[in-house]
Amino acid sequence: AIDEMEACVLDNIEELDDRARTAIDEMEAEQDELHSPVVDYPGWWVSSLEVGSRDLVVEANTIKELLNADDELAIDVRNLACMGLGLDLRQNYLISKAVVADIGPAGLCLKAVAAVAGASRTGSGGTDYGDGTSTDHHVVDVSLPFGGEPRMHAASLRSAVLSAVDAAHVE
Repeated sequence: AIDEMEACVLDNIEELDDRARTAIDEMEAEQDELHSPVVDYPGWWVSSLEVGSRDLVVEANTIKELLNADDELAIDVRNLACMGLGLDLRQNYLISKAVVADIGPAGLCLKAVAAVAGASRTGSGGTDYGDGTSTDHHVVDVSLPFGGEPRMHAASLRSAVLSAVDAAHVE
């Protein structure tokens, strides 16, 4: 009886180990995709390089690095992604994490980990944990325009990004 119990415990440990390996592999793939330089830009996108101002390019890169490096701003960046999804998509997806992929004179592009709200079974990119819980998530590109004319100077770009972050900030 002890040998059977030992075999059962070892089988369960092996199964848990397999699940953990699968979950870790998925998280690593998700992180790679989240930080991928490939972005699906919207039609209104204007690159800082197109404008030609070196100061604007430097400012956009500096702001992007600051937003992605500051743990205190992670919730605000996630909220920006939620804002960029729009109301109809926001009802269908839950954003767990987001990073700023690019900042341009006309807006922001973010990459977000989106889970299908109320998912009861797994699809591509998901894991079924066999206990009634599962994930069905993937990385999506989200764009958020500033509105108005593209910002042509570093100070106006900084102001537009700060306004967007302020609008996304929740106390």
